[in-house]
Parts: sequence; C-alpha cells; structure tokens
Amino acid sequence: MAEEPTDRSELEELRAAFWAEQDGLPIWRVPLSSEPAATPWISPGESGLAEACSRARTLRGLTPLLIDNTRDHVVDTFHTYRLTQVVEIKQAILQVHTGERTREEVLEKWRLQLLNAMRYGQVLYVRCANCNPTSLADRLAGDSTFPLSVFDHATLSTLAEFTPPLGSENLHGSSHPFARVLRDSDVEESGGIFQLRLGFDVVVSTHLDADDACATLAGSLPMALLQPIAPYVLEHRSPSEEAPPDEPPQEAAAPAEPEDALAAQRAAAQRLRERAEKMREAREARTG
Repeated sequence: MAEEPTDRSELEELRAAFWAEQDGLPIWRVPLSSEPAATPWISPGESGLAEACSRARTLRGLTPLLIDNTRDHVVDTFHTYRLTQVVEIKQAILQVHTGERTREEVLEKWRLQLLNAMRYGQVLYVRCANCNPTSLADRLAGDSTFPLSVFDHATLSTLAEFTPPLGSENLHGSSHPFARVLRDSDVEESGGIFQLRLGFDVVVSTHLDADDACATLAGSLPMALLQPIAPYVLEHRSPSEEAPPDEPPQEAAAPAEPEDALAAQRAAAQRLRERAEKMREAREARTG
C-alpha cells in the first residue's frame, strides 16, 4: 500500500514528460489507444487520442485536427462508431462541382448536422479526407448555416450557458453566433427553446501526409485555431513475419518503428523516464 502513491506519482511524471516532449513539436504524435510500455499512465481500454483531444481543448483552447495516416484510416473508424455527425467535406465539394447538389443544399445538410450534434450531445466530425478544402472558407460556409466559428474552441466553450446542467439559457434568439443557424421551425416542438446536451464538440480530420498537411491546409482552414495531432497504431507483428513489399508503413504519421514493436515501446518509455528524471532534478534544484 505504501508504494501506491509513489507509483502514481511516477506515472504522472511520465505523463508530464511525454506532454513536455509533444508541446515542443508542431504536430503531436500520440498512440490511438493505450500502449502500456510507451504510455503506462493510459489504462487499458482508454484512448491516448482522447487524452490528446482533451488536452488540446482544455489546456490550449484549440480544436483537434487529426492527421490520419494510419492504414485503413482507423482514426476515422474510431469516430464512426461513436456518437458522431460526420460532415463530408470532400464529398460535398465534388457534388457541388459536378452539379449533383447545389451549394445551398450542402449548407442546409451541414446546418442540420451541426444542429443535431448540439441537440443530442454528439461530436461534429469534419472529415476532409485527402482533399484540400479551398472552397470551404469562400463558398461552403455561412454565418447562418455552417459558420467558420465551429472551428473556434473559444466560441464552443461559451455554449456552456445553453447546456444543462452547466447553464439554463435558451440558444434560440440569443446573441451567440450559433443562434443564427437556428430556424423557428427547428424549435416548434420545444416551445421555442433550444438547449444543448453535454458531449457536443468539434473534431477535424485529414488524410493528407503529416509532413505536408499543415502547410497545405493553411489556406483553407483556420490553422491558428487547430491543434494538429497525428495518432498512430503500433502493429504487433512478430519478427519472423515480413510485411508484403507493397504494404504501406503502418505508422506513417510517426517516426519509423523498429521491426520489434515492443522494442519501440520500451525505447519510448526509456526516453520518457530520462526526461522525467531531468524534470525532477530541475524542480528539486529550484526548490532546494
């Protein structure tokens, strides 16, 4: 029993060292789920990606931009099976370009998805896939349909006053920017009242290569409001198994992994312990 607080303290030191390392990078690189040797503070069944998204919002005030270079785009799959409204940017751009849908039809669809995400406490998952959404800012956005402020976590955080039990105000008719996306017909059945459920948030994703994604998207998305995060999945392949020659790297968004995935985890854990030790020594020097 006496060692438990020490173990917990060590885990928190490793966590602090990990995030100190990530904060120095333009793109955070985190395990999608838990990798016990590399991120021992993340319990089995919990998500390293969820911790990164939470940190981006609460500590940085930024909306997560997920750079999904994983095989089969498992980050997209991860969100598809959650309570999510998926806004398909690439699909919409193609539909408008080919005349399959009008700009107004696309914006109305997105408006309803934003409304439903707020109403039912879901994540608005803005999926850009492998496109550069250059038409998003100048054509496929509107203050009364799909405002660009959906990417601004500071704006999202002010929705708390309209979200029971955090607040009890009525979004419909208020001065909040998102009130403009509401129509009288949207609140007919609720007596003119529109309030959010807990759980509403926004996540943006792209399949563009991590090395180029931020520069490519800078002309299309408000990058100053976004925290780039590149989740990765370590493939636990035995050393005797060889990857097919045409198989893409499993961890394209992270540094190349050694053939032995466990060795990669141990190396990462050792780096964190060394960094945690240096942080502890620096702290003791300041207080000593």
